[in-house]
Amino acid sequence: MKSELIAICKGDLDESTALRFEKSGVVSLDLETSGLDWKVDKVATCQLHNEDVGSVIVMADGIPKKVLSIIENPSVLKIFHHAMFDLRFMRYQWNVVPENVACTKIASKLLYRDSEPSAHSLKPLLMRALGVEIDKSEQRSDWTTESLTDSQVRYAISDVTYLKPLLDFLRQQLELEGRSALLSGCFSHLPTRVDLDLMGYNDVYTY
Repeated sequence: MKSELIAICKGDLDESTALRFEKSGVVSLDLETSGLDWKVDKVATCQLHNEDVGSVIVMADGIPKKVLSIIENPSVLKIFHHAMFDLRFMRYQWNVVPENVACTKIASKLLYRDSEPSAHSLKPLLMRALGVEIDKSEQRSDWTTESLTDSQVRYAISDVTYLKPLLDFLRQQLELEGRSALLSGCFSHLPTRVDLDLMGYNDVYTY
């Protein structure tokens, strides 16, 4: 598994790297933002990772059209952790329509249904599922700076490096329990759920 940083790009991916991600068929993604409110706060960075390609950090500056092309490509699986957070920002600020997305947090909630909410966060989930420990100390740091510290770079990469093996593990366990179709249905519903949020709807599934 490649975890090394291959590039920090200003504004968008370069043509060659974008093409490599497109051809890979699966990309793990994560955003760092200036805050939690997708209507007010800004996208600061976008991390992309593939086991064969490596990791790239895009310093957001406007709309990264090559990143959007990957997100909208139905032949590329996009893996997130807590996809609703990232996709709301992407949909609202970049006007991107996501296709073929997966979320390890949703998979965790389906598998470990009786766990406390905090157990589905990435750090404890990686330890529970894969025995991998990551450092989250930079989570609340300033991601809008002109240049990232070495610690921020390591943090950003760690947030995407393990998403593919984590999803593989969670999928395998859910398949053993006969819940693969339920997982796929949840993933397919994600873009619709994002649109409902952006349009200001409350939970349309309640009485």
